[in-house]
Amino acid sequence: MDKTLEIYIDESGNLSFNEKGSRFYIISFVAIESSIDKNKYFSKLKCDYFHAAPLLRAKDEFQGMNIVERKKIFMSMNILATTIGIKSKSFLYEKKYENNLEHLIESISKSFFRFIYDNKEEFEKYEKIEFFYDDGQKEITKIINVAKNAIQIPSTLNILKSNKPRMFELADYITELVLLEKKYECGQQSKNEKSFFDTKELRNKYLRPYYKKIRI
Repeated sequence: MDKTLEIYIDESGNLSFNEKGSRFYIISFVAIESSIDKNKYFSKLKCDYFHAAPLLRAKDEFQGMNIVERKKIFMSMNILATTIGIKSKSFLYEKKYENNLEHLIESISKSFFRFIYDNKEEFEKYEKIEFFYDDGQKEITKIINVAKNAIQIPSTLNILKSNKPRMFELADYITELVLLEKKYECGQQSKNEKSFFDTKELRNKYLRPYYKKIRI
């Protein structure tokens, strides 16, 4: 059996620089070996579908669910993330330092190539690299396509807009965690986020395990 590394890509925020544009833009790579039985881990998650933002705000499928139940779900994803065997790298950009879309795209491109270069020896341990993305932003799809060709082993980009594997939920969790860390650092957390957990809880229960076991 080929030794294959799967990389799932998720983003938070938008690429807009108008008044409706997000303050931060984050993109995350979540890597896992294809041989790991992912279903075994996700079967222990305390929900059939995980989506971090509406979970924190009790919106959409989590509407009407009390905070105790929602925190149990968030913690179960934390446990899954720290035990399933992933490694992750996230890049955060603050729009006010990027000036315009062209500059932001250039920064993202440089980050992608640096990520590939810095992890070249790790990538070369595998016979194949598979990237997974939902084509949420066409500019990112183009960058991935160019960057993956810098890897000196066979690599593919799989665009999945529907019937997405649950690993995308894990990438969503990681991306939200990085965003939360930045928002708490800047004092920009929302009322719902403040009520969900305080700074100490976020740092000790979620960020510390993330830095210790997951973050590249």
